[in-house]
Amino acid sequence: MKNTPHTAHRFPLSAFLLVLLFLMSIGCSKNDGLPLETISQISLEKNGTSQINEYYLDSVKVPEGTFALDDSSIFLHITSELFDDKADVGLIKFWAFTTQERYYAFGNEHNIPLREVTEMAEHLHFVADSAGIITHFETDSTFVIPQWYLDYCKDYHDLVVNGFLGGVEFRTPLMLFKKCQDGTGGLPWAGGPLPIMPPTWNNKVSRHFDIGLYSLFSVFDNYVFSGHLFTFSNWGFNSVCWENTVLDNRMTSGINY
Repeated sequence: MKNTPHTAHRFPLSAFLLVLLFLMSIGCSKNDGLPLETISQISLEKNGTSQINEYYLDSVKVPEGTFALDDSSIFLHITSELFDDKADVGLIKFWAFTTQERYYAFGNEHNIPLREVTEMAEHLHFVADSAGIITHFETDSTFVIPQWYLDYCKDYHDLVVNGFLGGVEFRTPLMLFKKCQDGTGGLPWAGGPLPIMPPTWNNKVSRHFDIGLYSLFSVFDNYVFSGHLFTFSNWGFNSVCWENTVLDNRMTSGINY
């Protein structure tokens, strides 16, 4: 297809590490002279790391607070990279767009399949709604999502992902945590659609950690892929904290592409 993201191959370990080091060196060279007065820093004292946030509205850098991160009228994508030469400091960029076409154009420019993943989520929600799953789920606290729908989500996800990734499986495992300082007791998310959160995890995610080279996933504020909050892309082995933002404890469903 026209908008093809980074293609994955099965590298030997030595080649994988060389590629990772090269990408990290590129990311470290981008932020020289960044004006600190326009960014917000969050210190995470318990695990010795910190996170610096930048905000963009229609690709123009703006001060923090220019837009609300959970504003349903914007289309939000978030990226993560290393800040300057500091391996323990993450630079998180919040890219908000006032129209869906500008959101898609950003994806095209950066080789991120935002149109395809948006259409996937809308389709999976439509199928559940048409089958009465959402109505039953909202009105019956004992209702269990049927296995046929879970199977359909997985099969449709794999079909679409293999299409825009050239037939190569590119699913990056994530770890989800309830607190930013937590290093144990996380929830592994191997990939694919998650129409509801497992028991005790609904609206409880404060941090995610990528354990692969590249990740792309979407987070929703409601069951079965409705109420899109943001889509996130990242060159991996990076931890991102949502504490002290309106995105904290909001994940009710998600898709890890």
